[in-house]
Formats: sequence, structure tokens, C-alpha cells
Amino acid sequence: YQNVDWNPRFKDEIQFIYLNKKQNSEAEVNRFSNVTTLDKDIFEINQLTDSILNCEDLNEFENSITEHEKIVGNLLQKTPIKQKLFKDYPGAIKSLGAWGGDFILATRKISSYFEQKGYNTVISFNKMIKK
Repeated sequence: YQNVDWNPRFKDEIQFIYLNKKQNSEAEVNRFSNVTTLDKDIFEINQLTDSILNCEDLNEFENSITEHEKIVGNLLQKTPIKQKLFKDYPGAIKSLGAWGGDFILATRKISSYFEQKGYNTVISFNKMIKK
């Protein structure tokens, strides 16, 4: 990994939501070690990572994280969290950590949506990422 200084213009539209469940990260990492990844998959994920880091606007960011979720979901043979729990959410959602574990990243900052579904820990980008 490499540390980056990521401070997007649209950071006020990003929030982190705790899903009220702890995933066993070690088990998920072990499971992933048995997944066959092709060079093209790694290339696509790297391209998306670069795109995410260099996004100029929220729509571009949303498209990139949605595509990233799709590729990783296919590799892990798991349904992306938005399709699984939040189909009607108008923004984009990105799994964090051990994919489907503790936190998700959501765009469009509609915290009442998550609170109505029982997810009461909603943290803004600025509170989560202290600079």
C-alpha cells in the first residue's frame, strides 16, 4: 500500500456508515487468498484506484466506486452491499474493510436514509478523516 493525501472537492458529499456488525477480517483475507485473480482484474482495479484518487467531481467518483464494487464482487463471488441492503439508495455505496464488514462509504450525504434503516453511526468525511 501507499499513503495518499486524498482531499476531494466533493468531500462534503461523502459519509461513512457503521453496519453494526463485525466481520472476521482474518477469515475474509484467508478466503481471498484462495481467489484466482487475473492480470486483467488487477489492471482494472489499479486503473479504478487511480481514477478514484484523481476524480474531479462526484459523478465520476460514484461511477468509479460502483465499477470497483462490481469487479471485486465478481472476484469474491459476493453481492455488492448496495444491491444486498440499500437498493433504493440514490447515491453510490462502497464496501470498506473486509468487504461487507464494519463500514461502508456512501455518497450524497443522506444520513436520514441510513438512520431510518437502523444504522445510527453516520460519520462525515471531515470527522472520519482528520487532517
